[in-house]
Amino acid sequence: MQYKMIFTRLRLFALLFSLNVIFLCGVFGQDEVSVLGEVVVADLSFNDENLNFVIGEVKIPSHWSGIEVLDQDLNWILVQGNGEVEINDNIQTGWRIVRGTHSKEWYAQFRSPKYRMNAEGGIEKLTNWSGMLGSSPVGGSRFQRVWPEHSVLSDGAWLKFATGQEGIFKIGYADLVASGVNPDTIDFASIQLFGGGGRALPFQNNDDRPLDLPLIKVHADGATDGIFNQEDAIYFYASGVDSWNWNPSSERWQHELNPWSDSAYYFLRINGPQNVFGSRIENAADVSLPVLDELETHLAKEFHEIESHNIAKSGREFYGERFTSLGSQIYGFSFNIPNLIGDSGWVDSRIAGRTLGATSNYLMQCNGTEVSTTDISLSESSLLLAQKRNLSLHVPMSGDGVNVEMSFEPGNADAEGWIDYVRVQARQALVFSSGQFFINGTENMSFNHAARYRLTESSSVDQIWDVTDPLSPRRNLLSQEGDVTTWKAQQDTTRRFVAFRYGAAKSVRPMGSVDNIDLHGLGHLDLVIVTVPLLDSAARRLATLHANQGMRVAVVSQREVFDAFSSGSPDPTALKMLMMMLWDRAESDADKPKYLQLMGDGSYFNRNLDPDGVNLLTFQSANSESTVSSYVTDDYFGLLEEGMGESPGDKLAIGVGRIPAPTLSQALAFVSKVETYSGANEDSTAGAGCETEGSSTTFGPWRNRIIFVTDDQDGNNNDGWRHMSDSEVHSNRVSEEHGEYDIIKIYPDSYLQEATPGGERYNEAEAEIARKVEEGALIIDYIGHGGDRGWAHERILNTTTIREWTNKKRLPVFMTATCELSRYDDPEVESAGEMIVFNPDGGAVGMLTTTRTVFSGGNQELNTAFFKTVLDEDEGTGQLRCLGDICKDTKNSSDVTSVTNMRNFSLLGDPAMQLAYPTHRVFVTEIPDTIKSLDLVKMSGFVGTSSGDTLHEFNGFVYPKVFDKRSQISTLDNDNVAGAFSYTMYRNVIHKGVASVIDGVFEFEFVVPRDIDYTYGSGRVSLYAVDGDLDAHGASEDFVIGGTSENVGNDNLGPTIQLYMNDSLFVRGDITNEDPWLYARLFDESGINTVGNGIGHDLKAVLDDKFESPFILNTYFSADLDTYKSGVVKYPFNDLEDGAHSLELKVWDVQNNSAVASTEFLVVNSLEVALASVIAYPNPAYDHVSFRVSHNQVCNVVDALVEVYDVTGKKIKVFESELLAHGNRTDIAEWNLRDGNGGDVPAGVYVFKIKMTTKNGVSAQYGSKVIVVRP
Repeated sequence: MQYKMIFTRLRLFALLFSLNVIFLCGVFGQDEVSVLGEVVVADLSFNDENLNFVIGEVKIPSHWSGIEVLDQDLNWILVQGNGEVEINDNIQTGWRIVRGTHSKEWYAQFRSPKYRMNAEGGIEKLTNWSGMLGSSPVGGSRFQRVWPEHSVLSDGAWLKFATGQEGIFKIGYADLVASGVNPDTIDFASIQLFGGGGRALPFQNNDDRPLDLPLIKVHADGATDGIFNQEDAIYFYASGVDSWNWNPSSERWQHELNPWSDSAYYFLRINGPQNVFGSRIENAADVSLPVLDELETHLAKEFHEIESHNIAKSGREFYGERFTSLGSQIYGFSFNIPNLIGDSGWVDSRIAGRTLGATSNYLMQCNGTEVSTTDISLSESSLLLAQKRNLSLHVPMSGDGVNVEMSFEPGNADAEGWIDYVRVQARQALVFSSGQFFINGTENMSFNHAARYRLTESSSVDQIWDVTDPLSPRRNLLSQEGDVTTWKAQQDTTRRFVAFRYGAAKSVRPMGSVDNIDLHGLGHLDLVIVTVPLLDSAARRLATLHANQGMRVAVVSQREVFDAFSSGSPDPTALKMLMMMLWDRAESDADKPKYLQLMGDGSYFNRNLDPDGVNLLTFQSANSESTVSSYVTDDYFGLLEEGMGESPGDKLAIGVGRIPAPTLSQALAFVSKVETYSGANEDSTAGAGCETEGSSTTFGPWRNRIIFVTDDQDGNNNDGWRHMSDSEVHSNRVSEEHGEYDIIKIYPDSYLQEATPGGERYNEAEAEIARKVEEGALIIDYIGHGGDRGWAHERILNTTTIREWTNKKRLPVFMTATCELSRYDDPEVESAGEMIVFNPDGGAVGMLTTTRTVFSGGNQELNTAFFKTVLDEDEGTGQLRCLGDICKDTKNSSDVTSVTNMRNFSLLGDPAMQLAYPTHRVFVTEIPDTIKSLDLVKMSGFVGTSSGDTLHEFNGFVYPKVFDKRSQISTLDNDNVAGAFSYTMYRNVIHKGVASVIDGVFEFEFVVPRDIDYTYGSGRVSLYAVDGDLDAHGASEDFVIGGTSENVGNDNLGPTIQLYMNDSLFVRGDITNEDPWLYARLFDESGINTVGNGIGHDLKAVLDDKFESPFILNTYFSADLDTYKSGVVKYPFNDLEDGAHSLELKVWDVQNNSAVASTEFLVVNSLEVALASVIAYPNPAYDHVSFRVSHNQVCNVVDALVEVYDVTGKKIKVFESELLAHGNRTDIAEWNLRDGNGGDVPAGVYVFKIKMTTKNGVSAQYGSKVIVVRP
């Protein structure tokens, strides 16, 4: 059997080009764009001051194979003052093809560093690109990866070993024993070693990398007898996790630290095919080329870099030694490089410093020479947390080592700095001075020549290997003269050699056996869930949900991914490679993967992640010194297409979401919410109960609501006006393009601001937000300031409120354009966003939310793209999007130019979940042209398809809500900043009811209240309909409302009121918990007035005689089925104090007749169980008896126990149950008057005991008697 490692680079070239003439237009961040067929003329302007690169996009008429620049002009301007300018060397100037907001939309994207240095040393900024592009006749270099059909680890017996630094390593007899294997049973010829060496995988998709575990060539010592004896061993070269690259321009080496791991892993197969080709090291080919260079020295190199401090707690750039004004100001570093020849060498270092309002000095000294930097000075408004600087010294180096000293002169008491690395390169004589000696080949390239190397004091050397290709080392052919060893090698590249003694081989760390995996054997998938062992059961439960919906789903562990794609080392690119493999293999769009679900918490401290721990690896940006340019993003795992990498301008191919659960219980709780959200309809429960609108179903009018919340005007550059204006843009778009949805606006500046010891507060706005979340909405959008503890400095949303939400049956998707609400990768902080996601009883079902600092301009771009996407079908597929599609298409939108800002938004949730969009449409067919005060109005319509066909099989209910004209609202300008902000909203409800839908058709009636606004204007009726698992929505604004009816009947009687707490079993004086519901049944022949326009005519409740602070309940009334004359009011109170309370409810009918009802109740905190009364009824009992208890555990889950005894004390019957009570009076058991054996009990007196126990162990019990009578 022969193993062959297949790399990525197979070149395909497109050979056809056509020029068609069509006319289109498109704009992206530019002044002007025009398109002539396959030729595009564009003018791009670059204005984002927060980035060190520029990106511009131009829409193209089709998916071009490539781009040809036909004409261009780049405008560079000189920058005045270069204090915080950073030249980005990681982005090459050029064009590429990227996808747009739907599956058939494509753009040409321009990328370039924003700054460059001119010939005079000045810094210039790119401000504009103009020119002409054409579809290239040649697509350029296109990569086609040929993935193995099965993983190397798919069969066989395997052992795993760890290494760290570079060197020759040995796997010996003792290592096999430590791995749990008897070496005496192993056939030497059946051993093969696999591993990639441990270096970080490349970020760019087009860069070469192994596509599976590569086979490593080893030297087998003792293989001649075929038996692994105690003195036998396998020797192999490990490249180490860090890498070096030769820079021809600077003529010195640059090192690259692996940002993810200090260890490399190798996999030993102990029962493979015998004598596999390529599994054993071979001699290097004889070099007959003429010798150009005779080498007795080389450029030795070492570096010091410690990863311990992350300045921003973000990004993958860590620092080591720390300077402060109080601590050590000098650090010394010694590099053991013997036999230096005295030539000048290089010392390079990088530091980061933070000094506000002053200047600190950093000095580097070596061999009496020093260099310093003194421009580390940041302003209070700087977006940088620290500023990087490089220092270099070119000094003579001789002797047996190099000593470097780094020192710090702080500019003030708060100044601090960090050392990133210190790197030394010096000319060293080729003298074998240790058990393993590494030689760097000549940097002088000449393909037609060879170099001869001369190593002295080398008589003890056993082998010299050429390890230039770490996966395929070769034994050099050596010549030995005394203690001098020579060999030749071609000068085609900068080679690396190692001279060693077998006795100096380094030891591996045995890691035990490895299970077989076959990720390469996966077929076409729609959804991949990557998780950790702790959360596996939750992941499989989510997978089952989507599999039952028809998706192709696989659950894999991150350890499996690392073993298959990154040789066992933690590396985020391994997760990307899994998805790249599935993407590459797809033969059609239907075969392509669509979603990646990451289930596991994450941390910015990614290094040396335990693959089996609680955290899933996160992808962190390169920058760790800025509050805005450093980010964590799961988008990286979805950048799968050719030419993509890690650039903020790269486009998503799939939807990616994360459930950052740190525990199994939280993961299961979230999956339960997704199951509930996606589940079938359920029956409603009578009474107010524990559910808004008295319903336990996930269906309801909440699916037809979109809520917009903003920050207020807090004196910060009129931000409040901007936040509200931005919100108006989005709400107006929804109103114009999706008028069937009801829009609710909560702008805190419209409420009275209150001064409290804790700062300014909007108590009414805070309460309104909490209520609206409880009532549910399809989407909740927030724009404004915030942080990891909630929204706005007035705390209109805080962690206390979040934890108290119980809206599990009405879960919204949150879009939050605010800073750091969901910083899930900081293990020291539980962010407000995480609380919203993991509240097991409510909160959100998903969030497109921020993990870092963001800016209002970029937020507005993303929010605009979101609302262009979230309610629309994909134009390419004609289908509604799932949450991952919404996130992908939002971020891919040409509206989004602040691409780094965009990366600071993450999807927390299930990307494969579709929003609870109502499926069908409700059409209004009969509606008066004009509706007047006190008119009896009839409206009718039907439930149908989007094309207008009646759904005759639809038999259910429709919930109409009729609004008076738009209300003109002005904010209060509480902070006296910019004056009142005006906006409009439909908010005064004149009728809210429910009507039957029969064979798809419905009608309903109502009387218009006297208190409408008499001016004429457009009203609105919105409708939501449901029949089992089908629902529909619609709206109409095609009628006028105003004026007074000419035919008004006489009605002098006020409404009839039946007032309860929680449910209709309540009796005056009963106990409740601290969160009871007002529940009232109302009747009036003319109908109930809820419009809210008349002064003093609101439907309102007064608690404890506080008439100055009434509860306005207009929107909480709903009419009964098929009538406007009766209905119910349900309103939740929160956090009432223990003790006695009074409640008064005042109700008006549509003709302004009023009535008042009152009641009293006793609040006992639900942390303690209180049983006010226990009854058995009927009593005496003839054939059955029910046990009813009055308690304070409404909406809490409790364990209920009923025990029945006869007069001798013998236990006759036991009832045990888990109870969720919807009211404070609950029947907890019914007894059929039979004993535990099924026999009838005789007549007599029986004693029963009832005990209720909460989940935290608090209990109460009550006993009484029941008389059994027999005929």
